[in-house]
Amino acid sequence: MEPIPGAPSSVSNTDDLARKLEETEGTVNAFLANPWKVPWVKKKDPELVKAFSRISSRLVELRVYRELGAAVTRPPLPVQALASVLRRITDKLGRDAAWDAAEDLKITLLYFAPDAHLSSLLEGEASLKEFREQRAAAEKTDQALSESWREAVIDRLATLYQQRMDSWRHDRANAQLRANYFFAVTAVLGGVLALAGVMTLWEGNPFVGAVNTFLLTAMAAGALGSVLGGVYTLRDEVLGIRQLRAFWPVLTAQPFVGATAAMLLFAVLTSGLIQVANLEVDSLTWQHHTVFGFLAGFSEPFFLGVVKRVAGSVDEKKAPPEAPRPPKETPTTGSPAAKPVL
Repeated sequence: MEPIPGAPSSVSNTDDLARKLEETEGTVNAFLANPWKVPWVKKKDPELVKAFSRISSRLVELRVYRELGAAVTRPPLPVQALASVLRRITDKLGRDAAWDAAEDLKITLLYFAPDAHLSSLLEGEASLKEFREQRAAAEKTDQALSESWREAVIDRLATLYQQRMDSWRHDRANAQLRANYFFAVTAVLGGVLALAGVMTLWEGNPFVGAVNTFLLTAMAAGALGSVLGGVYTLRDEVLGIRQLRAFWPVLTAQPFVGATAAMLLFAVLTSGLIQVANLEVDSLTWQHHTVFGFLAGFSEPFFLGVVKRVAGSVDEKKAPPEAPRPPKETPTTGSPAAKPVL
């Protein structure tokens, strides 16, 4: 590849860029070399490691451009912008900041990319069809592409990448806000669930009476079923990084949701509002409550079906009785309706 022509930048800018590139490469390589955040206790966030790996690949790309002379022949402003991005990259970055740095580095490198690489980038962008056609026409006639074409391509690609960055930032903020609400709801639900459990156990000796034991068994089974359902969802449905981000707070709230559903189902069964398989209330054992509590936590349709059934039975009891209909007149024997149909 030939060096990209352009106005020479100052020597100080070039030296600063080279120095920052060396420092940033050392920081990124040291971060990636050690996978442990807390030695032998906790590993680093996989998403953060991926972001730093993306930064590492961008730095390799920048070094290639420097070897081609692109970073030396570029105007001072892109060089200063690139050095500013490199100064932001430290081992203290969070995962969102690391992603932003990787994408900013990607956009800034457009100003140093050779024409061939810009053409390759255009091939992957369906919205920039007109620029691909211009490039193809120039290749057929062996005509050199103008500097204005290059600036237009960089501007369109940078704008497109910036829009994607804004969209990703919005998604990350939405996922984080959703997680905050889930954790808040989990805390509130845990407190309310504990209060409801204490009030339910108030009548007898806690952990001693049969009803109390059955209630605790049903709640534990509901929490177990809810967590197991979450594991199946994680295994079969949650695939992407964004989905995993959003699923973590949900999985945290699952045990409390399952225990709450099991406690409500326990109250419904022991009150006799619903009779299951002709079983009397006094004949329900801990095995029955374990199974029903597990189903309430594991299957949302099962629990919602019980709630709808209870609500329907209550509505039927509240509905006023229908007025008796008047008896139908008995047809006379001489009428045509009284004749048998042959």
